[in-house]
Amino acid sequence: MSVPAGTRQILALIENPDFNATADLYYKVDTTLPAYNINNTPVSYGFTPLTAGNLISVQNNNYVTFSVMGKNVAPVTSKVTVVSMPDFRQLGSFTVDVVTVGGGPDPTPNPVNWGDPFYAYLDGFWSITSQELTGFTTDPITLSVTIQTVSGVTPELWVAVSAEDPAISWNNSTSPFDQGYLRLFSLDIFEVSPGDGWVAFATNYIGFGEGIATVTVRNVSDGNAILDTFNITVTAGGG
Repeated sequence: MSVPAGTRQILALIENPDFNATADLYYKVDTTLPAYNINNTPVSYGFTPLTAGNLISVQNNNYVTFSVMGKNVAPVTSKVTVVSMPDFRQLGSFTVDVVTVGGGPDPTPNPVNWGDPFYAYLDGFWSITSQELTGFTTDPITLSVTIQTVSGVTPELWVAVSAEDPAISWNNSTSPFDQGYLRLFSLDIFEVSPGDGWVAFATNYIGFGEGIATVTVRNVSDGNAILDTFNITVTAGGG
């Protein structure tokens, strides 16, 4: 909007009392008629956030441009009335809209439950558990594991990530390594993409011994949110 002659200060009155909790209104004063790219942020153009009661100083023939940016909370709409000060003479009004649009990256998969893989070394039997991670669009997400010994020896943790379900339990001398699994140590990370969402876990132990450990899988890409907790077990078997 252009500034009428003789105006020295203007005030933008935001009608919706809940507006400031959801969005910010910005302004910029120019000496010539401006042209801004609406795809850039107001701050990138040197706009100033408009706080409650913020008076805008202007001079004759100035142009004042207003912009709005949401806080990723919720959509909001408000009428804004611009008045001159101190006489509160209305100079103009407009409506600002903040809308929610979909399609942004989402790092949160749907809930999963891997169950408890185990290895019975006398039987040469590996029980594998797998889950398909769905519902996320961030490509890729990063997962981490922690391994906490519960009792006895500490079982090894192995993982396979695939576009198809890789969880095939087997009963022979083939180890998880020979099946294409990757060993994970505590605090290790690995990545999962939407197109390769199957994650399978196996356990193993070199030598003889029995033990249980608790595995916690966290989503590093989602603030280290816990995806699942399960046990891995090495047992003699032979029963």
